[in-house]
Amino acid sequence: MLHTNHKAHEAILAAQNADEYKAELVRFAHRFDFGTVCVITAIEQAGKKTEHYIENVPDHLKQQITHEVARRCPVNAHWYSSDLPLFWNRDTYKDANALDIFDVFADNGVHSGICLSSHRPNDGLHFGLSFDCAKEFAKEDSKQWASVLTELQLFSLHAQSTAFKLFVPGYVTESNPYITSTEAEILSWTYAGRTAYDASKAVKLSLEETTQQLTAVTQKLGCSNVHQAALKARHLRLI
Repeated sequence: MLHTNHKAHEAILAAQNADEYKAELVRFAHRFDFGTVCVITAIEQAGKKTEHYIENVPDHLKQQITHEVARRCPVNAHWYSSDLPLFWNRDTYKDANALDIFDVFADNGVHSGICLSSHRPNDGLHFGLSFDCAKEFAKEDSKQWASVLTELQLFSLHAQSTAFKLFVPGYVTESNPYITSTEAEILSWTYAGRTAYDASKAVKLSLEETTQQLTAVTQKLGCSNVHQAALKARHLRLI
């Protein structure tokens, strides 16, 4: 497994156009043996929704992904409704009564993958990043996949930042936010895999107050959940 690759982060942040962005996405995906990668940047503003795609999906597969296939696809549905990582395989489609859709992907050499997403409803911005591979992910492989999830999530944070800069009109690049010492300590506990209850005991606040602090710092960091916030704070050396 690879350790955190700062060069990959710097490269995706430095991308100046869609072609450079795609090249860095594909280069990073191939390091983990993911054959295809897809980024979706969705913008909901002024009552309109637009989507921008960057991917290396083969044309013969894209031609088979009709509107109906996209509507019934459980991975697609997860991206639009959740900000939790999804490890998907044949069972994901079986559980959704959509094995016929899985067969479309499998016939084109795609058997499993990881879907990451982030939603910022306050400013109408949504980001999705999927890595897909020929090898089928099995339940017994979960620990192996989990060991690279942090690396994928860190890369996703940088890919999101650049996607918004490139594809969202008028987007202003965020500067490093200021977080309080209490927020930093609570995020440190989150980064270590501890619960909000554990953090509340450490900082001597009620669970409700700790949860409010986590909500506030997550919004400050422009993240959609506390785990993303902890990862981003760690990368920015705020904790």
